This record gives sequence, C-alpha cells and structure tokens, in this order.
Amino acid sequence: MLRHHRSYEEEASCTFPLDEEGKVAAIQAAVGFGGYDFMPKSGGLASRGDTRVWACVTHVDCPAKLKVVSEDSVFELFCSTDVHSEQRAALPSTFKGISAEFDSKVQELVGQGLSPKWIHAELVVWCGDDESKKGRIPTKSKIAARLHKLKSSPLFKFETFAHLKMWAEGKLIDSKAKFEAVVNVDELLVYSLFYEEIDIPDELEGAAEGAMIETSTFGFIFGSKKTALQFRDVRHFVHAHPQQHQPMELN
Repeated sequence: MLRHHRSYEEEASCTFPLDEEGKVAAIQAAVGFGGYDFMPKSGGLASRGDTRVWACVTHVDCPAKLKVVSEDSVFELFCSTDVHSEQRAALPSTFKGISAEFDSKVQELVGQGLSPKWIHAELVVWCGDDESKKGRIPTKSKIAARLHKLKSSPLFKFETFAHLKMWAEGKLIDSKAKFEAVVNVDELLVYSLFYEEIDIPDELEGAAEGAMIETSTFGFIFGSKKTALQFRDVRHFVHAHPQQHQPMELN
C-alpha cells in the first residue's frame, strides 16, 4: 500500500469521491498542488485500484512528486517527502493551461468579470518589480481559454456544496502547520466552509402571503497569507497601544 511507501507521506493530503467528478478534481488538484506545477509521469488514472504519479516541473531537477491512488471508495492524493529544489525552471512546451503560480489570481480576476486583456494587464501590475515573474505571465490566449473553462465548469459556478468542497481541496488551511507551509503570500487560501439550511420568502406566482420555503446557502471564507499576517500585526499593535484606540465619546 502506498501509505507505507517510504518516499511518500503517511497520510493523504486530499481525498476525492471515487467517480468521474472526483477524478477530474483529483487531477486538477495534483497539477497545481501547493502552488507548484506538476506533470504526469505515468498514464491514465482508472476508477479503482490504480495510481498515477506527477513530477514537479516548477524547479530544475526537482525531486518532489505527487501520487493519486484510487482506493475502494475515494481517490487519495499523497505528497512525496522530498523537498522542492529552489532554482525555477522554464515550463515544458508540452505544459497545458496556466501555471499554478498565476492560477488563483486569474481565477480571482475572472470572478471580477474582467476580459483576458484586462486580466493580463492586472497580472503585470500584480508582479510589481519582479521582471522574472512578469516573463512567466500566461499569454492572453491561455487566459481566454482558462476563462472559458472556468465559466463553463461546475467547480467555478459552485452549483452544489459538493462542487465547492472539491474546489477547496488543497486550498483549505485548517492547521497552523499548513498556514506556515504556504510560500506564496498572495496565494488564495480557504480558511473555512459553511453550509446551512435557511427559510426564505416564497416569491413564486400564486404563493400565499407570508409563505416561506426552505433552501440552502453555502460559501467559504478566504484570504491570503499576507492579509492574515497584516491582521495579526494590527491586532498586536492595538493590544500594545490600547490608549490610542479608545471609543470616541459623542457630545
């Protein structure tokens, strides 16, 4: 069994349902896991009793890899215990889609309704003075393809709570260790998910006055490591200087 393989972590980092949607989500998570780019080393992933390995292509001669295993009831994603190398590599010409370095930011800008041209311009600004990073910005055509895929994907529309949960796999920060392990301080992080059954007014034609219907609401709380650290610093400052932050007295 993989969980006893010495080159991989003992526990799975993510799990996904053992169906076609779960397989797509598992592959999507592996390709950009942890903000790095991975490409498959082995063939396709069967529904049960199979494995697929991905190798890091973000860094030169990087030993880091991932493996997705299809067990009896779930797909499980395991990380290798090898540490990523530091020297960044040019992505292979066969790499498809947008690098994990920019994927979350592109997704955020797509959500704002921006066009590929404006998204590209925003990415240039986002890179600041990092000329090397600017050189890795995806082309407008790749951004356009990603925009189309996101807008037509249930993982972006979040039509169900299950879709939201699959999208959040790999982004959910539910421990101090996971937070501290985040390298890209601007990466989109999910801090928690919520789901509730609520009653809302029945506005359908013919509904009785005051009638209510039950529906569900769900969503997520998100941010970046940078904003979380900024909030921490503000909190520490307020606690250290309480006299500067007394409630204003109204005459």
